[in-house]
Amino acid sequence: MSGWRPYLRSFPYEKIARSIREGATMSDHIPIEWDLPMDLLVEILGRLSGLSLARCSCVAPHWREVTKEESDLRRKIGLERAWLQEPIEPLIHKGQYQFPVFRGIKMGNLIALGGRDGLKVFDFDQKKFVFACEEIGFVMSLSFMDGVLLIGSFTGNLCGWEISTWKKLFCAPILASGILSIADLGDNVAIGGKGGDLRIWKKGVWGLEGSLQGHEGDVTCLLPQSDNLLISGSGDGSIRIWNLDDNVCLRVICGQKWGVCSLSVSDGLIFCGAFDGQIRSWEFESGQHMQTFQGHKRYVTSVFVKGGQMFTGSYDKTIKIWDAMKGECLRSFDCSHNRNQDVWQRMHVLSVDDEKLVAVRGNWEIREWDFSKGL
Repeated sequence: MSGWRPYLRSFPYEKIARSIREGATMSDHIPIEWDLPMDLLVEILGRLSGLSLARCSCVAPHWREVTKEESDLRRKIGLERAWLQEPIEPLIHKGQYQFPVFRGIKMGNLIALGGRDGLKVFDFDQKKFVFACEEIGFVMSLSFMDGVLLIGSFTGNLCGWEISTWKKLFCAPILASGILSIADLGDNVAIGGKGGDLRIWKKGVWGLEGSLQGHEGDVTCLLPQSDNLLISGSGDGSIRIWNLDDNVCLRVICGQKWGVCSLSVSDGLIFCGAFDGQIRSWEFESGQHMQTFQGHKRYVTSVFVKGGQMFTGSYDKTIKIWDAMKGECLRSFDCSHNRNQDVWQRMHVLSVDDEKLVAVRGNWEIREWDFSKGL
């Protein structure tokens, strides 16, 4: 280690400590790959397991470039990704969030996409990407609210950009680990994380308003029904309905072995997409199981219900249209191009209206189907 001590001695401890006392965070001042010699960086990364190495490659662009250039590191990550493409039952049962993930949301003409390569925003009117940020690292959740785009990162930071100017407004450490889900509750924001961590935060000041206790697994999705009613889904396989006036759980729905990926509500029913590729519907008031939709082979990343039909996207590279009451699959679209690039071709449905269905693949490719042309 003696050859590397100059790098440690030159580290700007006092400057950073002074900035933190003035309100800054460590991440504002210290690049995660700070000034390390290439041989030292390769040596450190080479001691990690394939899974840890894959996660590190999602944290900083420089680390990702190193793993691409070094054949031994690239091979180790490749083996890990091949292993992760298959469902891992023990991991899911523990309620841990499956890696990797890709997120997308749509508001008006804007589509925000997040993944291991950071954040991108596409403008449908201009037909191009209008904003991108790789420095934020692995984006695990997104939400549009009050003219601001919020993103939750792998490291537990919550960051916000003003939509009109794409000026970064803030970046605050909210959770100790990844922020997996975000929901707008009017004056407050619900944020879900790993290990059942579900908290309510006050907008603007970001003060903690309360914590919702009950989930044992990662809180993978949140679906607000009003400012004081919230539905949450977890990797522990449960769905919980919360009264936010007193932060009490009104109902627990536990009828599935695998974790919850996505949620939708329509006509008094909760529709739940799961890690086992199945979609189940439950009666909102009683929690009674109504239907099981079988057809997807892998995780169901998104569920939309509209006009008696359900639209789902999955890691199996397909989008399916279902009869929401009968449980029958009406139509299936195979959206794959290259079947060998399986990990990047997962489909995520962003929006459904009377005219169009919009979805995105894991390689930032946006697709649009026109109902007037019969899809």
